[in-house]
Amino acid sequence: MNVRKKSEDELIAIVSTGRNAIARAKAASALGFMGAKKAVPVLIDALGDRHALVRMLAAQSLGRLGAKRALAALKSASKLAVDEPYRVTFREAIRACSK
Repeated sequence: MNVRKKSEDELIAIVSTGRNAIARAKAASALGFMGAKKAVPVLIDALGDRHALVRMLAAQSLGRLGAKRALAALKSASKLAVDEPYRVTFREAIRACSK
């Protein structure tokens, strides 16, 4: 999937309804890099994705966006992060959203 050619709305749709976990993860990441504030609700929902990579990249994007309203969801989802790279990403996202 070439995320560079996708619009914010297309990426939001992929995060929320995509069947492929890698595509959902890439789309979540791209939304953060794009500064897509309107994606915050979908990224918050993605913190509950069954795939850890999607959860991690959604958290990272929420941190990039400085999404204060995601703080409670990030703290809750961070409890599911079992590997250190995932825990670090969630800590950084929480810190960024707390500013």
